[in-house]
Amino acid sequence: MLETTKSITLNGNSTFDGVIAQTYQAVIDSNVPENMTLSNWIGDYAVYKNHRIECSTERSQFEDKAYELQEEAIAEKTE
Repeated sequence: MLETTKSITLNGNSTFDGVIAQTYQAVIDSNVPENMTLSNWIGDYAVYKNHRIECSTERSQFEDKAYELQEEAIAEKTE
């Protein structure tokens, strides 16, 4: 039996000189917005290694945006 889910996806990249060092993704379940998955992966290890501090800062900024989006989805669900 086919089961489907609707989700909200937020994507972000830490890019330096046109090269993606790290990619971030948040997936929020539209039916149960309290459920969110945060993921990140390295695009180019050499660039990431040279910009680890910036990537860490941008990962935190991305997570803040993801939590804001999650809070909005929760508020909409409870209205």
